[in-house]
Amino acid sequence: MITVYTSMIDTELNYTEITKRFDFIAIWPQDFGQESSNERLVDLITRLYRLKDRNFLAIAKDTYRSKRFVALVAKGQTINFTDDSVAVRALHGDDLPAPWLILSLLTNALPTQLIMNSQRPSPWFLATKLNYVVEHKTNKNGFSEIICCRVEPATCQGIGGQHIKPSSTTFSSREAHFFNDGLVRRAQNQPSFNLDNASQLLARQGAGAYINIPLYKGEKSRAPAYEVSAKSPESFQRTRLGTLAIFLNDFNQAYSDLAKITLKTFEAERTRLKKKTIDTSYLELMALLQGQTINLIDNSEDTTAASTLTDALEHRGYQVATNTQPTNGLNLHLIKPEAFYKKNKLPDPYQQLREQYPEAVIQSCTDESVHSGNKHIFDVALTELLVKWEIAQGRLIANYPSLPAELIFMTASKHPDKNKNSWIWFCSQVIEQEITLWIADQAETNLILSCATSGQFNRLQNSYRMPYVIYNSKTEQLMLLEDTQALSIPDHKSLACILNEIEQARKKTVPVALVHEFLNEHPLGQDLAETLQQLLATAIDGQLAATDVANVHHKSKAEIAFHQHLALHGHQLNTSLRGKDGPLGSVRDIWLVPDQGLYCTGSKDSPQQLTENFSHIYHLDTAGESFPDWFIPSLQVWHIRHRNATTIPYVFKHLHEFQRQQLASVEDDGNNA
Repeated sequence: MITVYTSMIDTELNYTEITKRFDFIAIWPQDFGQESSNERLVDLITRLYRLKDRNFLAIAKDTYRSKRFVALVAKGQTINFTDDSVAVRALHGDDLPAPWLILSLLTNALPTQLIMNSQRPSPWFLATKLNYVVEHKTNKNGFSEIICCRVEPATCQGIGGQHIKPSSTTFSSREAHFFNDGLVRRAQNQPSFNLDNASQLLARQGAGAYINIPLYKGEKSRAPAYEVSAKSPESFQRTRLGTLAIFLNDFNQAYSDLAKITLKTFEAERTRLKKKTIDTSYLELMALLQGQTINLIDNSEDTTAASTLTDALEHRGYQVATNTQPTNGLNLHLIKPEAFYKKNKLPDPYQQLREQYPEAVIQSCTDESVHSGNKHIFDVALTELLVKWEIAQGRLIANYPSLPAELIFMTASKHPDKNKNSWIWFCSQVIEQEITLWIADQAETNLILSCATSGQFNRLQNSYRMPYVIYNSKTEQLMLLEDTQALSIPDHKSLACILNEIEQARKKTVPVALVHEFLNEHPLGQDLAETLQQLLATAIDGQLAATDVANVHHKSKAEIAFHQHLALHGHQLNTSLRGKDGPLGSVRDIWLVPDQGLYCTGSKDSPQQLTENFSHIYHLDTAGESFPDWFIPSLQVWHIRHRNATTIPYVFKHLHEFQRQQLASVEDDGNNA
């Protein structure tokens, strides 16, 4: 068993204390017509932010009553609208907003509650949502970008409850988006903001200095998920996990007697992902394709890329033929990036080829990716070809874990024709390595979905996102599989504590007496003995610079013992943060909480020092049955996510590809009608 840490939250709200300090006011347009609802809501929120006496602390849309906004104001304050077309009403007692909305308002109002007592420079950019500033940038033309971590409560899909969602967002100079005396299209109708670190007034303004888009379209500056380094411990605070830790401290400080947020932890079963097993399996997988000829179709007009791709494939043992059109075998299509064709208003040759040869097995690859120097690009292209080949053959060629023959795996898409307000259900079944894929007709869909429990039925009425469905034709029961959107995170408290200790220790010097003490009490290897003697030679007045001591490696047993010795005496300068039993250990491997139906697929190796993304937590609703034995093995397929386990059963990869092919066919039929 292992303790796992999540972004899911438990919330305690003291309504008595909250209503002593704040009032809640609902605002909505009178005589709300359905046809103009969105336009009137946009107009209303704009007018609220332009009020001369704008005294609300935060404002949010009440999504369960989608025709109104709710504002948080200091006790005794009100909002004055002279326009009779807008209704304003204070909410009391049973009319108080839902807990999730109160939490959202308290979150967005957080800086206004802390700024007067804050002892550090303001880290906030208040722009409707709560944003922590993590980086300022200035481009060569002098225009600014502000990179922020946005923190907001969000609903856990499929299981209810809430989680804290840390995301990245970028604000850029509004003046950078003018062209010929007017704002470019993507900047039009964007609300603008001013960065006011001094007063922390609500900063949304009609012609503010910043808008919430990056300087250049398609180029987003993102804060990483987390960065942990004993050499630069302060970098942790400039990440989404670091911001989440700061937010929790800020929230509980500001609202200690009103509200409290606690991140949930679980005791989970762990399935180890072994690198040696994965590497062996991957070599066996690549060998399956080596007897095949790869047909290369080059529409990139980049002879260097074509030559590089050919060399890479031949080096891996494949035969490569060059043609101008697909063959009956495996086809690799070399093209330019999609953005190139959009920018030059040219048809995408890959889409054209798919339309002309719908039955062909074709995988695209861009010349840009070939030139990237990433050798995995070629393996990924080949494994994508493998999946498409399996669909065309109706047979699983690779060595996949077995699935019960009675299971039907289903996923849904909204019909491409918007006039048809319906869902198309795509199905898959695997029987002894034979894979069958089809579109369910209405009778079959109704029969299967009628087996849902009442709770499952409600989730299947979702008009925005359907869960995955797994139907057991033998027991006539459904399982629903959903991405909760909640995150699996490291032990952020331990991380923050260790990194803070390191940061504080680096501000001090280290007495040479501690090094001498270690030398006298511990057996050393020759390398470490020489390193410490050289270190002692740099001492000034019996003290060593912390940065010099921190540079001693933390690899061998003796080196680890040295740093542990220093830490025991208040000099935590270097330690292992990425080990399997360390604070990052919980984001490795696959973990499962069977009684909750929660699981997560983490990394196969120790997490990287700089990690860009979190792993999501999934929920399997088994309709009260025990968690199925076949499920976790079905994730242990290594080519779907390139040398890592899948997040959902592997057969959904084939189903998604089949879904994409069929939807393209439906759209083509509609365009030709």
